[in-house]
Amino acid sequence: MTAWIKKTTDTTQAAWGRVSNIWIKKATGTTQTSWGKIQKGWVKTVTGTTQAAWRLFYSSSLQIAQSVSIFSLFNTSSLLSLTGTNYRWSPSPTTLTYYFDWSSDNTNWSAMTSGSTTNPSSGSSSNITYVIQNNSGYWTNGGSAYYRFRVVVQDSSGNSYTSTSTSASQYVPGQPTVTLYSTGTNYITFYVNQSSTDYTYTSRFIIYYYDLTTSTYYYAVNGGGGYNDTTNGQYFSITGLVSGRSYLIYVVPITGTTGTTMSNYTGYAGTPGALVATTTSLPAPGTISVSKTDYTFLNAYPGYSGSYNGYYFYYSPPYQYYATGVTLYSSNATDWTVSVYDGRGNYYTTLTGTGSSFSTGTYWNYSINGTIASYYVYASNGSGTANTYFQI
Repeated sequence: MTAWIKKTTDTTQAAWGRVSNIWIKKATGTTQTSWGKIQKGWVKTVTGTTQAAWRLFYSSSLQIAQSVSIFSLFNTSSLLSLTGTNYRWSPSPTTLTYYFDWSSDNTNWSAMTSGSTTNPSSGSSSNITYVIQNNSGYWTNGGSAYYRFRVVVQDSSGNSYTSTSTSASQYVPGQPTVTLYSTGTNYITFYVNQSSTDYTYTSRFIIYYYDLTTSTYYYAVNGGGGYNDTTNGQYFSITGLVSGRSYLIYVVPITGTTGTTMSNYTGYAGTPGALVATTTSLPAPGTISVSKTDYTFLNAYPGYSGSYNGYYFYYSPPYQYYATGVTLYSSNATDWTVSVYDGRGNYYTTLTGTGSSFSTGTYWNYSINGTIASYYVYASNGSGTANTYFQI
């Protein structure tokens, strides 16, 4: 509280002035000693002639017009934005420092950030904003974190005074339960469940997975990515996987509404739920079937030579030539390797392909004049290999 007194010039009263300090002679018994500064002055209030309660009429301590306060809201990035409001201190302090603090239990506090500010003018206040970034760690997984605004001022004598707000809180969801539902040769389906409290604060899941064979992480592919949390229990599938291989799948609850990876999500991430599952192994490839098709019949004339689809041919009359396509099929096959040799046993080329069927393309058939092509075929997957040999 600030005391005011009428200024005087000799016996003439002038304008009101604020009392900065009041001094009084100290005494020991009846003996006066040194002057001492009064810290606080109190007076009995009265109603008529009846004394009432004591009332503070003067204080040398710094006083704030009202306690500082804190306000929290989410910004467009689903990040918590804290606004601290500071009010007028009297008399004006020599230094004024603000702090935003956080706590995991609303008891033990530590500062997130601090800075200097100015004393608001009489009758006004000032606001300071701090946004809690999602990589800062200033939250609690599966629980509430607490935040407060604090202002510390110092007078000319070096005495410090503090005003602290009540706390605001924010809940971040805890670890979801991830349960295996089914597997196939190239997919894993799983079920994600949360407590009702965690579900209330989960806006989205980020799903990613890790190939335990190749030690590779996969983000935002084959079912990994971001999904809105639409119900307390949800099914998800990771597809495009390799048969007979084990994967570690992560499901991260976040408070934000956007994002597909752990580097672009909004809001705050809770502890991920995890699952290790293995895809079903494929049976070994079945017997290889061979289908040959004559695409083109060419008549050869005496003394003529030429090319077809990039392959050169030469003849002696009256031979004829066929462009021949070959299609191969094997159930459960995923990879093909075909080695081709000409009719004289010379290596010609190696062809590769994927899937259960594979076309070798177009080659010349020299069988009329006794020149043939030999094919050595291997169909494989992670469980085994089938092979065959044929000529055209």
